[in-house]
Amino acid sequence: ERIKDLDRIQVRRLFSDHQEIDIQFNPARISSTTAAIDKNSLSQRPCFLCSANQPVQQQHIDLCHKYFLAVNPYPILRYHFTISAQNHTPQAIRDHIDDLCQMVWQLPSMTLFYNGAHCGASAPDHMHFQMGEKGQIPLQYNWYLISKSLSPLITLGDEGIYLSEDYIVPFIAIKASSPETAGHMLEHLFEVLPCSYNTEPNINILSWKEDNHIVICVIPRKKHRPNCYNATDNSRCLISPGCLDMGGLVITPLSSDFHRLSAHDAISILQEVGISRDEAADISNRLISHFRELLGHIHTITKSIFIHMDHSFWKDHPYVSVGIITGEEIRFRLLGEFIVNNQSIDVTGTQSVILQNNSIVWNGAVYSSLTFIPKNKNSLFCLTDVIIGIDYHWQRKEEQIFPGVLRFIVDGDKLTAINDVHIEEYLTSVISSEMNASASLEFLKASAVISRSWLLRQMENRKAALSSVVSTPPTGPCCPSTNTDEVITWSDRHDHTLFDVCADDHCQRYQGIQKATGESVKQAIHETWGTVLCYQEEICDARFSKSCGGISETYETCWDDHHVDYLTAVPDTMPDTSPIPDLTQEKEAHRWITSSPDSLQTKKSCHKYLMTMIRKPQISIDGPAPILKKNSVR
Repeated sequence: ERIKDLDRIQVRRLFSDHQEIDIQFNPARISSTTAAIDKNSLSQRPCFLCSANQPVQQQHIDLCHKYFLAVNPYPILRYHFTISAQNHTPQAIRDHIDDLCQMVWQLPSMTLFYNGAHCGASAPDHMHFQMGEKGQIPLQYNWYLISKSLSPLITLGDEGIYLSEDYIVPFIAIKASSPETAGHMLEHLFEVLPCSYNTEPNINILSWKEDNHIVICVIPRKKHRPNCYNATDNSRCLISPGCLDMGGLVITPLSSDFHRLSAHDAISILQEVGISRDEAADISNRLISHFRELLGHIHTITKSIFIHMDHSFWKDHPYVSVGIITGEEIRFRLLGEFIVNNQSIDVTGTQSVILQNNSIVWNGAVYSSLTFIPKNKNSLFCLTDVIIGIDYHWQRKEEQIFPGVLRFIVDGDKLTAINDVHIEEYLTSVISSEMNASASLEFLKASAVISRSWLLRQMENRKAALSSVVSTPPTGPCCPSTNTDEVITWSDRHDHTLFDVCADDHCQRYQGIQKATGESVKQAIHETWGTVLCYQEEICDARFSKSCGGISETYETCWDDHHVDYLTAVPDTMPDTSPIPDLTQEKEAHRWITSSPDSLQTKKSCHKYLMTMIRKPQISIDGPAPILKKNSVR
């Protein structure tokens, strides 16, 4: 009956300084507006959100044995619900962030909102959200225009954390493509918001799903109620702003206030309880510093991934350069439109380049270097006669398709084709090429973390090597020696100078997007986006093998003549508490080789085992929003 009464509710739409305000006359909200929330008052009244104290008419639905969903008895929005914790616990969202994000994701037609204990909640002693039909709040139905003026703080692709300074009150906006990423971002924001009352920041939260993304608007507060609420003269106005008020839908339970409020009056009330522009800038700077601290030990790549310093854009994205094929002539096809050398030359279709007089010849023209840049993300290129498994028994030629930029350079008496590609796109192919796209999700996630760690470590090593003058021949040649008595080492530091990594087994297999089939591959990259292994504040050189023979090898007996703490001999059995046998003894080696113990993979998923050695992830941006999860690992 009260929801039907909403059809008779009066609303005035007002405008001032490009701001839109809706004033709603809703006399039923008088009890909420005037609710006493001091400690003494709360102790003297029964909690109206506890099911034992609710009227029999207020039925509810059980949500996951954790919340009750009930019709709000004094609705503001159509289909207005209250989602209250089944246990009587104080209004504090920190332990309920994941639940909020999951509900937003699964209810795309609804808006979920949260009033902090001192920010409009009439029941600060009982944890609850509210929910109503989407599209009834000015901040939301004007979101397309409002979002255009957001200042990026921490971003990755089309996800991130943003500051709005042009709205009625400053607020922080989160945009994420998954509930997990949204939750991690919100947790990080909580780290820098000022707390009060020894509980949580004074905030209101509005959240909804927009174009397959979660949008969370966090509105920090400095006051519970405006001065006019307690005024004793004609300036008194009975408005106690909650989340919907801060979103531009101001609720007035008194007819006199409804008719006399101007847009300027309403905006002034909201600005009085909201934070100032200077306070919003301080929060933004603290958030950026927070991420700087988390990512400070990655010097080159991560700045462009995660942080827009001082609200400005870092134009470079995290790309890796991969050497794919060499030859005097290289044939390829452009599947889509490409731009040549940043000029207004559009090209597509079958092409070839040849080496003549130490220069690149293409379409009859001579170039010192040649670059084909895709015009959109759907433009791909195909290289023919790519050799895989070089100098191994499985060596063969393949036709492979790649995303990203295609570059040709002269390397001595050969041409080299280089692919500049986003690191996460590169890894999508790597974990499918090194492993198998049909492998289990947890196995692929573990592979993604390991491959990403190895790659970023190699890129740092290469940068360090190029920044110093190397006067002696490198140890660890890229190609096997013809001297059969020579022991080959693979330190990798000096192997590639014209690109970061090669596409074959010498580095990591990168065999194009044809290998990256199935949703599990994309999900593995998405759920581990940006995650690496770290040891003593450095990214791990995460060497890996498909088969370790049951015990992993130490670094110094396999790769290079020095010890690495975290690359030691570890048995692949569960449990791994038994001593490692002395395999230099014939009897022990025979017993080990002929045994068939339970292996780590059969008893525990690789990724979950890996994560037990890493502290709880604090953020995972996209996919995704990445944060390094640091801990000493074996």
